[in-house]
Amino acid sequence: MKSASLIGSWAAIVGCVVAACGGAQSSDLFNSDGTSGTSGTNGTSGASGTSGASGTSGASGTSGGTSGASGTSGTSGASGTSGTSGTSGASGTSGTSGTTGCRPAVPSDCPNANQYCKVVGCATAGGACTTKPTNQPAAFVPQCGCDNVTYWNETIAGGFGANVKSPGICPALTAATCKAGTKCAAGRNCNFDAAVCAVPVVSGVCWGLPTTCPGDATHRVCGGSSGSGPCVSYCAAIRNEKTFSKDTLNCP
Repeated sequence: MKSASLIGSWAAIVGCVVAACGGAQSSDLFNSDGTSGTSGTNGTSGASGTSGASGTSGASGTSGGTSGASGTSGTSGASGTSGTSGTSGASGTSGTSGTTGCRPAVPSDCPNANQYCKVVGCATAGGACTTKPTNQPAAFVPQCGCDNVTYWNETIAGGFGANVKSPGICPALTAATCKAGTKCAAGRNCNFDAAVCAVPVVSGVCWGLPTTCPGDATHRVCGGSSGSGPCVSYCAAIRNEKTFSKDTLNCP
């Protein structure tokens, strides 16, 4: 009984193996009496299935619309012509160097005898050599020169080579004085103007006069056999260098 049970168990195991081996029959392994059967011939392997033909690749789709033709390049604008170069401005002349110029007190600064050193006011330097005027206007516009001589007018002062300090007759306190025996500077005359001929003038003041005296004969020269002289113009009375006085009663 025990052997029969063992045989049954082996039979069950073999059955399972046969089932796993592709369906072999138990009769192939064991005889009916339980002895081992000869092994069955192996089954031929099934023919391998042929591989499926590779599918042909689909035709590539055509690219989208044809590329647009490139636009033609724009022509370059014509180059502008260069403007004409501006002409250079003329170079400015150099300013005069700050020299002292001529000096009124130094005659050699203006070697030309027909010139004098003209300055502003009574400056001692920085003047300009200027031709002395030759015209002699008759207008009586007295000017006090820088030499404290009174001149008939400014042009007459220039004729003497004198600069003007101020308009009008030079003040008595600063005027250049003179006497009968003391002459004025070259060409100037001593003015002996008196209030009345009875009081003679001892000291006078220097004046610069035109060469030809203008004016009416309104002044009388003092002295003479009768105590009075002729009537002359004011300019002529100064040039006479004698005491004179204005005579509005007896001089026409």
